[in-house]
Amino acid sequence: MKLAKVLLVATCAGLLSLGMFGSTRHAYAHDASETDENTGSWTAPGADSAEQSVPAVKTRPLKLKGCWSGSVTDMADGSGTVTFQFYQNSNRKKLVVGSGAHFAWPDLADATVPLKGSVTPTGFTFSGNAGANCPFVSGSATGNLTGLTGTVVFTGGCAAFFQNVSFSIKPGCQ
Repeated sequence: MKLAKVLLVATCAGLLSLGMFGSTRHAYAHDASETDENTGSWTAPGADSAEQSVPAVKTRPLKLKGCWSGSVTDMADGSGTVTFQFYQNSNRKKLVVGSGAHFAWPDLADATVPLKGSVTPTGFTFSGNAGANCPFVSGSATGNLTGLTGTVVFTGGCAAFFQNVSFSIKPGCQ
């Protein structure tokens, strides 16, 4: 009898040892159909899951530096041309001194605006002063490195001439 107890204890200890050192398998929610209906299942994100392994992607502001040109349209003057000259700070987030835009229409209406503003991965916003009759000009554009489209709002006396202004520009000057 004593020998039987020792043999039983040794067998149980051996089985427990095998369980500790044997390989384990993760349980997933989809395993529920493979197990007994009275047994539940659970899941948790593992170290190799998409939620943990994909870092947040930081997209840098567009590199606009240089000359961009294209067309401008407004309700009163129709179609004309626009040229933007962009200078950006080192992290490309800001338009700095030297940045500007020139809007021109065939009827000789025009506006030259020194710009300041900010740049995002999908476009830019700007403001400036086009002189005494145009104390505040603002606008924005969206797109990518192949082309941008946007709108401009003129205030003061210029607002009577330049209304519903929109533009489309591409890299390079014509």
